[in-house]
Amino acid sequence: MVQHYARTMVQLDMVGYTLGMGSTDVRSAQGPSHIAKWLELNCAWPIVWHGMFGDTTAARQMQALGDIQDACQSLAQVTQQLTLSQKRWVACGGDHSAAIGTWSGAASAIDGPLGLIWFDAHLDAHTPETSHTKNIHGMPIACLLGHGPAELTAIQNPHPKLKPEHIHYIGVRDYEAEEMDFVRSQGVNLYPIEAVQTHGFSNVLTQVCRDLQNTTVGFGLSFDVDGLDPSDAPGVATTVDNGMRWAEVAPAINQLFSHPKLVGLEIVEYNPDLDVDGKTLAIVTELLGYYWQSYHM
Repeated sequence: MVQHYARTMVQLDMVGYTLGMGSTDVRSAQGPSHIAKWLELNCAWPIVWHGMFGDTTAARQMQALGDIQDACQSLAQVTQQLTLSQKRWVACGGDHSAAIGTWSGAASAIDGPLGLIWFDAHLDAHTPETSHTKNIHGMPIACLLGHGPAELTAIQNPHPKLKPEHIHYIGVRDYEAEEMDFVRSQGVNLYPIEAVQTHGFSNVLTQVCRDLQNTTVGFGLSFDVDGLDPSDAPGVATTVDNGMRWAEVAPAINQLFSHPKLVGLEIVEYNPDLDVDGKTLAIVTELLGYYWQSYHM
């Protein structure tokens, strides 16, 4: 049984998903290479990149299905192998369709249920039938639960990768009625922005970790930068006002990274062309710094 991933490596293992075609604005595809260059020039951590997957084409929406399938399959193979090796890793997108590959791979490596913390302004729980935009970055949760195109639900294996009771949304505030109906019908755990503001991000995350500790073999964090307030993180295409503030989020996330059941971290939707004064890149760097430090405490 795979578990206890913390403090097992002397390097930061990273993998890139260089696709933005799951979104209306494709420029998040530049995120991984931009981050990689920045880290190389400015950070002393030993980093190993296990590939950058995805080719930019003119395909959009459901016409991009084959390209997204290929990139997700390659990404899943890496996260599966790293998880089997009990190495905690970072998957760096790209748009949030990356999550289909990231967590399909991790789930396939674990002998037992995988949990997932979904830090995001959006539910990303559409299927092609309910989606208003037909953008695949709005479908990863549905796909991981086994609902959606077979090309995406069958990454690594044909079974659902997650159970709804092991998914915990934090901070959502922008969604369509159809996906909220789906999420509620599935029984996914939901902490919308109102709950976070009422109880505090740290308290919500503590409750989520307590639940995952008791019900899963391991869990991951999918961190969509647009979960943060645009005043802190403007470098995303899908900004939503009234988001979580980094000053409150950062200390709790730092504590999360020392959890022994944490499998990996995914960072998505960073769009360098939309950043302002490097504010979003600074947050991504700080997030990775906390992650790296957690191995050496």
